[in-house]
Amino acid sequence: LEHAWCVAVRPHANNVTVGFDEGVVVVKLGCDEPALSMDPASKLVYTRNTDVLSTNLQAAVDVETPEGQRVHLPVRE
Repeated sequence: LEHAWCVAVRPHANNVTVGFDEGVVVVKLGCDEPALSMDPASKLVYTRNTDVLSTNLQAAVDVETPEGQRVHLPVRE
């Protein structure tokens, strides 16, 4: 990952998100491992307990969701 262009934090959480030219990385403070990672093709990879899960954010582009609402994505293990 080369150039970082955005850093964001979530209130009342230990997550820091960094946006790069090549993707996005979310780091949970207090951990050495990223909480999730996204590549330039919009593939999101994350863990839940001991499972490694992935989803494609391009699937959310076709679905119209009101602003501020959660986006439901298909998850693959």
